[in-house]
Formats: sequence, C-alpha cells, structure tokens
Amino acid sequence: SPVAPARFTGKFGERIDNGSLVISAELDVRMPGRYSVEANLFTADDRPVAHVRAEARLTGGKHSVDLLFFGKIFHDQGAGGSYVLKGLRGIQDTGPLDPELLNRPVAEVEKLIEKTRTTEPDRRVIPRFKESFKTKTYRLEDFSDAEHDSDLKRERIAELEKLAAQD
Repeated sequence: SPVAPARFTGKFGERIDNGSLVISAELDVRMPGRYSVEANLFTADDRPVAHVRAEARLTGGKHSVDLLFFGKIFHDQGAGGSYVLKGLRGIQDTGPLDPELLNRPVAEVEKLIEKTRTTEPDRRVIPRFKESFKTKTYRLEDFSDAEHDSDLKRERIAELEKLAAQD
C-alpha cells in the first residue's frame, strides 16, 4: 500500500482466558476502519502450532488486538512450553460495502451494490512485523482440552445441517 493505515508497535501482552492463550498485539492506527490481523504461533523449537486471524473496528490511536489460540490446539499438538508468535501481519478492509450491511434483505443489498462506486483499493496493507514475540512458559495443564464452542459455530452447524437435509 502506498500509505500504511497502521503499524505494529512491538508491544505485546499475554494471558490465559478460559483455558485459551490470548496474545495482544498493539497497533498504532492512522486510518480508522475495519481491520484484520493474522499471525502464526510456533513452539520454542520452531514447530508450527496454529494460525489465527482477528477482526476489529479500530479508531485512530493505539489499540490492542487480541489473538486467541484455543486451548485444545495445545493438547492436540502435545505442545507445552513457551511459544513464539511470528509473521504478524494485517490489512485494513477499505471495501465500499460494510459486511454488516450484507445482512439486510436481498433486494436492499442489491440496490446498495448497484449504487456503490469507488476508486479506493479494496484493502490497505499494514507493514509486516518482522520480529517475533516469545511468550512465558506454560504447562499443557494450563490450557483447556475442550472443543471450541461459540454461538457462531452453533449457527453455522445448524445452517449446514439444514442444507444437508434439503438434499
């Protein structure tokens, strides 16, 4: 992107929340909007553990974005110890339609799409954070081994079951 909408400051935090690891990465936001931040997590001996993506609406200034690594992934990997966050990257979604508007009735969404014209790029790239962040040491028992559950997951499963029943 010719103009970076935000930059990673290099400040991180970490905590265990409901048996999952949350690593917070600080962003200095120059251009308010919808953001997507991604990173990869590795063991201290460089084995891949997980990839994560977080989405957030951010105003100008400094903000922490939480990257949530569900506890079960550590059990599945048999990976206790310290971890290394690498490949921190992100984008600002500058698409002309806010994804929340797409939940409106179909006819209304079609009218919005017809009216939408823009000369902006669909996204602006946040410069990749070239360094890494090493966590403190954790025991496998610090993490939950429960399968991930959320309202979104249950809704998606219900939608898929409904589609499967139609066949």
